[in-house]
Amino acid sequence: MEVRTPSAELSAWSGFGRTFRVYTLAAALAGAGFVDFALAAFHLTRAGIMPPARIPLLYALAMGTEGIAALVLGRLLDRIGGGVAPAGIGVAAMATPLLFLGGIPAVVIGAALWGVGTATQDTVFHALLAGHVPQDRRATAYGLFDALRGTAWLLGSVALGVLYTVGPVALVAMSLMLQLAAIPVLTSIRRGSTWSSGSL
Repeated sequence: MEVRTPSAELSAWSGFGRTFRVYTLAAALAGAGFVDFALAAFHLTRAGIMPPARIPLLYALAMGTEGIAALVLGRLLDRIGGGVAPAGIGVAAMATPLLFLGGIPAVVIGAALWGVGTATQDTVFHALLAGHVPQDRRATAYGLFDALRGTAWLLGSVALGVLYTVGPVALVAMSLMLQLAAIPVLTSIRRGSTWSSGSL
């Protein structure tokens, strides 16, 4: 009976190759800068922009958009390849200033873009990851990827929450900086490969 040790699992970080590591770093940056919807809802009610009773409707809009965006992004990924990932991150990054600095119309658009962000991080990232790890090691790869991205999201959420006490502008600035930093990280993969769903 084979017993897997923690060191064996951690070795996967180097064993999966450069593309996996760069891809995971980009996802971690995007996740760290991606504002949790609960914080956005808190801001909207605290600032009097939207009554608490409307927040579930806004969240439903975000989730509905996520479902539609997942289908559209998946289709685009099949047709044009991994360039969908940085484009999705760039679009989703605009959700933060709209949710925290805008009025009702901007907030509605921001909620929809927030849904695009969740679709990008789940549908697109996982689809691309599948093309860069052996089939018999995908469970380990997904677990490692999600653990690192989740940790970055947690730490980023704490940092953004602290910055919100300084002011919404400080939160927006940090959120944009982190998410947009993921784009050049992703595009750096092109130096040795082409944008395709199977060879990012």
